[in-house]
Amino acid sequence: MRSSLRKPLPCQGLTRQAGLSLVELMVAMAISLMLVAAAAYVYVGTRQAQRAIDDVAAANDAGAFALQLIGREVMNAGFYPAIQSENPAQVLGAGQYKNLVVGAPAAYDYGLFGCEGGQFDPVTRSCPAGNDAQPDSIVISFFTGDAFGPDAGQSYDCTGKSVRTADDTAVNDATRIGSGSAYQQPFLPLFISNRYGLMPTTMRIEGQDVETGSLGCNGNASGSGDYLNVLSGIEDLQITYGVKSTDPLAVSPQSFLTASQVSALPVATIDGVQVKGWGRVVAVRVCVVAQSLTTGSKLAETATAGRTFIDCNGREQNQAASDTRVRKSYTQVFGVRNRQNMTY
Repeated sequence: MRSSLRKPLPCQGLTRQAGLSLVELMVAMAISLMLVAAAAYVYVGTRQAQRAIDDVAAANDAGAFALQLIGREVMNAGFYPAIQSENPAQVLGAGQYKNLVVGAPAAYDYGLFGCEGGQFDPVTRSCPAGNDAQPDSIVISFFTGDAFGPDAGQSYDCTGKSVRTADDTAVNDATRIGSGSAYQQPFLPLFISNRYGLMPTTMRIEGQDVETGSLGCNGNASGSGDYLNVLSGIEDLQITYGVKSTDPLAVSPQSFLTASQVSALPVATIDGVQVKGWGRVVAVRVCVVAQSLTTGSKLAETATAGRTFIDCNGREQNQAASDTRVRKSYTQVFGVRNRQNMTY
């Protein structure tokens, strides 16, 4: 007898799977695009914030490094090695240092000299007509400490060139070392003069020309009046000098004066010796204004009303609304360690 029951078809009893409708697909795509846009916004915002932080950090680094560089040189100012007795035949008396420098201009009378509102001219060895609104410059001079041999000690200027053939030193290796062994101690040191000032600089950053200021240096071994770019992002350099009073018991500076005021000081008796104005300098106060080289949109967002900063004179300065660079002033006082009553 044949059974009347049928076998179920293979698809019977299984749940049918429905696909997405067009509306559901559009909604899903819209939500995905919103998530991608939100992630991109967060990413771009993070990059802009990081760039703003980097700009501020770069300005901070430039200001701190400029102070360290000039401060280290100030501590060398007036150095004259005294580890050994000089050759009796070459001892030049009370004015011996002056005889080691060709021409002995006023800029080399002492270890420090400065120009107010102008850049020192290494060719004429003098200051230009000053302008209070312009950056200052400083001349720092000292002698080499290579008394242990001609290849030891510091005998290079700030540009990395050797001063053994500099035009404004009156001795060379042949006369200062003598006719003995090439490795004998030199009888007389070599003269080094480093000059620091600001110079305009154009930099190419991200396809755009950026106008900025740079700390420049000229050494007496360069043989020219050109300054070498040492550090970019420095907009202003203001220097004042702490002078010692005639009171023999006074230790701290009596007052801080500009370079023009120091040059105008009359001869005074300090510690029993008559010295000119620059011989009274016992401290140097250096102020620089550092600026960021680039500006991100995060900085621009905070500059709609114009940014402000405090300059080296303690006054608040307003920037144009279109100028979104970061500016900050840095000030530090350095003591003159090698102040000597004897002139060069």
